[in-house]
Amino acid sequence: MWFKNKNLFPGYVKDNKDPMMLGRVRVVPTLERYEDSLPEDWNEENDKWTAKDPFVFLPLLPYYINQVPKENEYVNLIYYDNRERLDANKFYIQGPITRPQNNSKEDWKNSQSMLATGEFFKQANQLRDRKTGITDPKIYGIYPEPGDNAILGRGTADVVVKENDVLIRAGKLDPLKSSSADFNIPVPNDKRSFLQISTSPLEKIKGEPKTVTEYIKESRQVKNLVEWEITNLATTGTTFDGSVKLYSLIPVPETLSNKIFLTSDLDSYKGTTLYELNFTGKTSEESLTIINDFIKGVNIGKINIDGYLSYPSQDGSNIASSEAPIVVPDVDVVDPGHWRFIEVALAQSSLAGGVGGVTQVKERLKSTFVE
Repeated sequence: MWFKNKNLFPGYVKDNKDPMMLGRVRVVPTLERYEDSLPEDWNEENDKWTAKDPFVFLPLLPYYINQVPKENEYVNLIYYDNRERLDANKFYIQGPITRPQNNSKEDWKNSQSMLATGEFFKQANQLRDRKTGITDPKIYGIYPEPGDNAILGRGTADVVVKENDVLIRAGKLDPLKSSSADFNIPVPNDKRSFLQISTSPLEKIKGEPKTVTEYIKESRQVKNLVEWEITNLATTGTTFDGSVKLYSLIPVPETLSNKIFLTSDLDSYKGTTLYELNFTGKTSEESLTIINDFIKGVNIGKINIDGYLSYPSQDGSNIASSEAPIVVPDVDVVDPGHWRFIEVALAQSSLAGGVGGVTQVKERLKSTFVE
């Protein structure tokens, strides 16, 4: 007999509209002819779903786990006694599908490609590397991974229970690219909806106190502006004339240290001319020395250059400044887009008073002296 030594029997769903809504289905065993199993006085219209119906199978899963296959899908059949296949003591459980993308519906004939009866059927694309076991990165996260517990919907919704997380998702696949029956690689939906509940196994433990130093850049009022000017850049000679001026800056929001940039126009905020030094007939090196010594003097609080008046002239007096000065060439003489130099320093020695500041000013001045 064909049923000898068998434990499970194949079948396909003919009808899943159980009038009692208990999850029962009418199944046609694929090893039998539908007509051969019908009673002699069978009435298709009146006898379906009654005690006379030999094709009604109960779900093997408990009623509280509802998973009813669709019509024409593959199911496995289980009998209390396979010699009494026409009585009511028989059950079904959902059969295999060929790929996750077919979770909406899988025709029973296609399902056989995963069984011995379908060994010559074309197999679906692999979504995980067969040798390494690594899931294709393009689809990682769409489907449950080994170790996850999940309840999968017929479309794009599921519930995935991980070790410390629960995900409730809807729309996990791109709705346009996942509706086709022949799409081979699923496409994740970046706009999916989901609810995630997570817990962390970490425990908060009070440790030893630590001292952390945090440096905060303070926005401070810049008080001084140093402006240098070479008045005869176009000369063909080897000496130059120029001036260096020290201005006070008007204390307004526009002269705060975080408001001043390379392109800032400070002419409107110049206050008093505190000190002016003019030089003539100086070589490029002598001009550089005068300008840089001027800036150094502002930074240390006293301008003292040989051959010129000191500022402040009174002994013991210093230039009051909460910031290192702003240093610029005169924009009327030097192209501001190319030569303008502004730097605000929070420490008194960080601009012209330090090595870096002197070098920058010197390099820019050297560029102006083209032989």
